[in-house]
Amino acid sequence: MQNKNNISVLILEDNLYAVSALLNQLGNLEQELMSESKDLTVVVYPSTLFVEGEVNGHSGDDFDVIILDRDDKQGGSFHAIDLEKFGAQKVIGISTVPEWNELLKKRGVTRIVRKDFLDLEKWAKEVVRHVVDLSHS
Repeated sequence: MQNKNNISVLILEDNLYAVSALLNQLGNLEQELMSESKDLTVVVYPSTLFVEGEVNGHSGDDFDVIILDRDDKQGGSFHAIDLEKFGAQKVIGISTVPEWNELLKKRGVTRIVRKDFLDLEKWAKEVVRHVVDLSHS
């Protein structure tokens, strides 16, 4: 069950540059939350093997926000996540490929921030804005 004093974020992404940019911006958010006596928990899974073996075994309430890429360098897809269990309303799609983001939209995901490797900082700030919005909803 969601704890209003804690925001739990799951990142399903295998690109370390993208993960680093996200963690940097989430670190800034954590500093802001500390002043409000709130905590931020972040879990990163860099392989779809974890989605099938661990993530889908979690309770739907274990994560407040899911940052979801599509492709995995090993050939799998993070889209293997059970969106019915976790809720599409918790997901922020972040693929660089428009078609993959469209597939998420068809599955009910409304928050999409297309990954931009030319300006990862700007992209990560936009993703974290959505994290904040979701944490207040």
